[in-house]
Amino acid sequence: RSETENENSAREYFENIVEECIQEVSTMEYFRGNSHIVSVEDFKVVEYLDEIGWDISIRMEYLTSFTDYCAGRNLTERETMKLGIDLCKALEYCQQLNIIHRDIKPENIFKLGDFGIARELDRNVNGLSKKGTFSYMAPEMYKGERYDNSVDIYSLGIVLYKIMNKNRLPFLNLEKQLITYRDKEAALNKRMSGEKLPPPAEAGKEFGEMICRACAYDP
Repeated sequence: RSETENENSAREYFENIVEECIQEVSTMEYFRGNSHIVSVEDFKVVEYLDEIGWDISIRMEYLTSFTDYCAGRNLTERETMKLGIDLCKALEYCQQLNIIHRDIKPENIFKLGDFGIARELDRNVNGLSKKGTFSYMAPEMYKGERYDNSVDIYSLGIVLYKIMNKNRLPFLNLEKQLITYRDKEAALNKRMSGEKLPPPAEAGKEFGEMICRACAYDP
């Protein structure tokens, strides 16, 4: 509010955020009935009368988050494969609707949820923005280059890589107990420069090759 000229400007700014939230819910409604994507039933927006503010209530399918599900346990290779297949089915459906998720990461896996920065893929993708989480982002998206829905396959590959690599992203030392911010930055730079990924430590040969193919530097 301190950056705006008056109350009307502040209201307009926050109204835009509310509209973005409503757009996300509208996107989720496309997927109602798909067994691999979180189901949104309905929503309600209530504006405050005495100040600038809104309550947004969304009624959704009740699910356990992937991070809670994995707390204190390690997924087997078979369980990880099943997860990958289920998420691929969700992404196939997104592709049929020309929608790119753009933020595949463990925190967004229940089934597949949080389409907050998803967008429809039109013929001109040069203007697509760099949004998402750097740890799971495809290089072409990170560098601001032209990209398509294959960036979701890449991000899914990185998720599977991490699960099968002792919960460590590519190029992070598996023996080191404490991973620092510098370690993560160095690992990200290696991945974004095209250095070949070592196979995930706990994956079998064929599954490891499949994961690395999904994480290919060249789309």
